Amino acid sequence: MNAAAAILFLQLSLAWASGFWDSTPPEQWTPEQVREIFEDSPWSRTLRSRGEPIQVHLASSLPMRQAEQRQRVMSKRPGANSATFDDYMALVEEGKYIVLAIRLKDTESLSDGVLVSRMQKDSRMRADKKSFDLVTYFPPSPGDPYLRLVFPRIPVVKSVDFTFVIPGATDPYRQVSFFAKDMMYRGKLEY
Repeated sequence: MNAAAAILFLQLSLAWASGFWDSTPPEQWTPEQVREIFEDSPWSRTLRSRGEPIQVHLASSLPMRQAEQRQRVMSKRPGANSATFDDYMALVEEGKYIVLAIRLKDTESLSDGVLVSRMQKDSRMRADKKSFDLVTYFPPSPGDPYLRLVFPRIPVVKSVDFTFVIPGATDPYRQVSFFAKDMMYRGKLEY
């Protein structure tokens, strides 16, 4: 294969590998596309174990922030109407943190101090062989169904891995990994 053919093959492969999020403006994303970015994108995972599947995503990444905003607009919830959510949004806008969002169905378990303490103590982020403690968390609210775990933002070269505890889950200890090579959004690494 000559150099020109190899470059064309690479460009076509990259175009195929990228999703609608690279070519369609967020304000034009359809409900199906928003569902896809939450269920099948480089910034989201569905964790399966005993019990119900749990959806997680990197809420600090620009495409997921845009998907959350689009979801609120389409569901006619322009804001989450909570001081906690406003505090969370201010923190994310600082750009100093990586946020893992976990969609919870059972929020009652967050009132159990022992389970929350275990979540705070045992939830960790690992990036390129360095480990980091949880900085803080934001519980779900009536307008925001996500438990948001906040970790320090550090440069990621290969991957970012999370080990975390979900209070009240049948199998509370979970792990998830996101790979830098997959998290390119409009030419920039987003996490």
